[in-house]
Amino acid sequence: MRILLNSFNTDTEHDDFGRYAIVNLNDESIKLIAARRKIFLAAREQDKSLHEMYFWDGHAEFYGTNFGRTEDFDDDGVEEAFDQALNEKEWTEIDDDFDTEGEETHPTSPDRTDCDQMIIREEGVAWYAVCHYGDSATTTTCIPYKHLFEDKF
Repeated sequence: MRILLNSFNTDTEHDDFGRYAIVNLNDESIKLIAARRKIFLAAREQDKSLHEMYFWDGHAEFYGTNFGRTEDFDDDGVEEAFDQALNEKEWTEIDDDFDTEGEETHPTSPDRTDCDQMIIREEGVAWYAVCHYGDSATTTTCIPYKHLFEDKF
């Protein structure tokens, strides 16, 4: 399963970093999410004020600052494809062949990130990363567990 998600940057002045994320999930990674959810639920039983847990995780690739644009080239094809796929939704499944690279001469690439993490919440899972080149961070929208675990277990 390949999912495109909206992401929300903490830095309103430089909000290009990590505006979107793509997460590739297979059966193994979905089982990992389920196991982490069990840990979260057990801890929440002990302390009802627990809202979320963070785990080191690199499943998400964030996009926003490297859409292949230069001073001489302004093709927003990949970014437009992301927006069209989302169609004003917070997240959507995308095909394995969904183009994230764009033009060969001006390729799009994922943003450089540090501190990549998975966020386990009561209602679902999200991802978080810090910009490698600055102080801003981004967090994806939350994917409900019911969608991830549907027909899996």
